Amino acid sequence: MKKITVSRQRVDCLSGSIDVGKTIRNQQMVARIDKLSFVSVLDGEDVSSMNTDLCNLKSSGTYQVKVYPSSGKGCGEYYGATVEIRLKTKPARHPILLLINFKPTSKARGPFRMELSPQHYTADELTALFIWLGRPRNLGERLYQLLKRAWVTMLHYALDIYGMRLTDYYIGLKYTRKGEIYDPDNGMEGMRLGYANMYAAFYDKVEIDNKTMRRLMRKAKDETTSLHLKPGEYRQFLRLELRFGPGKEKLFLRSIRDMINLTERLAFYRPSLRDDKALDANFAKLLDQMTIPEARRCFLPETKASFRSNKTNEAIRKSALSKIDRVMKKHQVSLFDSEDVWLELGTVLDSLGILAHPQYWEARHRNAWQKKLRRSSEQ
Repeated sequence: MKKITVSRQRVDCLSGSIDVGKTIRNQQMVARIDKLSFVSVLDGEDVSSMNTDLCNLKSSGTYQVKVYPSSGKGCGEYYGATVEIRLKTKPARHPILLLINFKPTSKARGPFRMELSPQHYTADELTALFIWLGRPRNLGERLYQLLKRAWVTMLHYALDIYGMRLTDYYIGLKYTRKGEIYDPDNGMEGMRLGYANMYAAFYDKVEIDNKTMRRLMRKAKDETTSLHLKPGEYRQFLRLELRFGPGKEKLFLRSIRDMINLTERLAFYRPSLRDDKALDANFAKLLDQMTIPEARRCFLPETKASFRSNKTNEAIRKSALSKIDRVMKKHQVSLFDSEDVWLELGTVLDSLGILAHPQYWEARHRNAWQKKLRRSSEQ
């Protein structure tokens, strides 16, 4: 290891991530949910009552609550009002605990939207928040009605592989035609693939422990500050962030454990692909500059091929792409067993606390569970 300089965006702490196995190279893999947003509805007058309760939501000894007109940024342009809830014990710059958008500007949108970033909070902290929100003086039992009817609009699943770099393999995403490589950040690579309901971001990052993170954050003046890390202060890893938006194929929050396997769409190819003499030279050059889907879109076979056939240019191109697919398949590697990784989804989702346990959205089960917890704490 050596002394390195990294931007704040490339530094992370994975203490809350879940072990999901190892790669064929014996590299440890961990996973977590980085972001979750969902939308929900209520019946008739309950919408108006909920809007009133949200507007009247007050801070407590534990939570800082701000209610304000939406600014038009992000999802704010689709809703007229926003509730922002923070945990008072966290530093001022710590990410928001929960964001609630309401009063939609269009009837096409669900009347209530919630967004949270679970990686910044424990399952107990998230559970405590929703128990507090569900108290009669706050949102009451209607909160749990919202959860029962809610459907997921975006979920970010982060799969991290220690000791791996983005340049170790060519990475593809099945069924996508879009891709982009972005400029290296202090020598760390990054790229994006996909669109619509499945979007992936891959980038090199480093992990530091909580103590080192707090020390460095105190020195950092703003988000653009670069951090200087000494040998032994960090571990390098590759982030595979799979961003899933179910779209018209609704994924209800209560059924989140039945989510499709996002990792099975990943495809990895050995670097030897680039030097395979059977690979079209023009395609090989494109791989030096862009992602696999971009290379496929921009690819044109060597012009001399058109003089050896009566086929149209497009037919020649399709034939050449088919040959490229066969060459790529020779170099494809099963870096890990996606089914084994996905078997750990339930444990990963447990980080969402009560949101991943719909049985506790029912008052009788929730009350029995809380009584049991109180008895355990008193013993």
